[in-house]
Amino acid sequence: MGKPGATRTIILTGELLELMQRRLADRLLPTLLDRIRMAPTVFHRKGTRIIEINAAWKTACAKAEVPGKLFHDLRRTAVRNMIRAGIPQQLAMRISGHRSDSMFERYNIVATEDLRVAAEKVQLYVDGLPTETEEAR
Repeated sequence: MGKPGATRTIILTGELLELMQRRLADRLLPTLLDRIRMAPTVFHRKGTRIIEINAAWKTACAKAEVPGKLFHDLRRTAVRNMIRAGIPQQLAMRISGHRSDSMFERYNIVATEDLRVAAEKVQLYVDGLPTETEEAR
């Protein structure tokens, strides 16, 4: 959640863009007088703002067979995905809303697989270095 009054631009693409376009279309609600009104929020229940999502989140996690996941885990996953995709840290911080390097690093958890990939990249680099005999030529 951002600071009061602060805004952040988020660019959506792919499936997420399509989902949000469907949600925007679902904001149009019929009224008793055959008119249409727009729900004040993108995510709502029959036009009423959703305040509590814990029960729905638990149900969704159970159906997806990933019990115990926290909604906030999505932010951590997003940070890891951005770093693995090669997005510079400052840009990733701007997207995720992290204001300090230290907080960002708490979300950028390094997995064993990340370490293995890094070791393989170093090995490929070292394998490509000229040997002493090649340098002498």
